[in-house]
Amino acid sequence: MPGIMTLANLIRFPLIFISGVFIPLYQLPPNVQIAAWFSPLTPFVDAVAFCVGDFSLLPLALNFIILIAWFFGLYGLCLITHSKTFAKRFAQDSGPISKIGGS
Repeated sequence: MPGIMTLANLIRFPLIFISGVFIPLYQLPPNVQIAAWFSPLTPFVDAVAFCVGDFSLLPLALNFIILIAWFFGLYGLCLITHSKTFAKRFAQDSGPISKIGGS
């Protein structure tokens, strides 16, 4: 399990730093701003900035549309991945727990 957490942190931390949480998006260099929009956190941070009266790069409605698209895209990816591995995971012998039933 520690290997999975390391991989998750390698993905999560750069996304947090380029999403505008610590430095506003309009102060980032243009190439980093483009990369920031590949983070699902960026439209949320931009929407919060709009709601508190700070400078926002996109209108509030567009930020929500992008967030909904991220949600359905990632949800669909999870469904596809889960449907491919679900049968394999439960068809295998799961160790001592499967032997409790008397088999």
